[in-house]
Amino acid sequence: GLAERWARVGLPGRARRSLERALALDPGYEPALEQLGGAAIDAGDWARAEELHRALLRVRPRDVDAQLRLAAVLTRQAKWTEARDAFERARSLDAKAPVDPQVLAYVTARVASATSR
Repeated sequence: GLAERWARVGLPGRARRSLERALALDPGYEPALEQLGGAAIDAGDWARAEELHRALLRVRPRDVDAQLRLAAVLTRQAKWTEARDAFERARSLDAKAPVDPQVLAYVTARVASATSR
């Protein structure tokens, strides 16, 4: 689409604006949700990345990669219980989902620590 052309010619700002317009017209437009979600992660805009990945998962609830990205975004925001649940959801969708056991153990320990207070 147009956003891809803008990005290809080195105009990422125009590409982002094009995707934002597309999303305003169709809040479930998957390519815009995915690309803007990735851009939000790249920018460290965790709240926006969470919002976009949750929206993407509403239209693609079985998307393991999106679920893993949401788990990572939630982890970055110290939303431990939600992050753990997102990792577990990814594993329930695909038993071979690439969940780092050390990250999952850390998140699970943070949940336990928060609930024992």
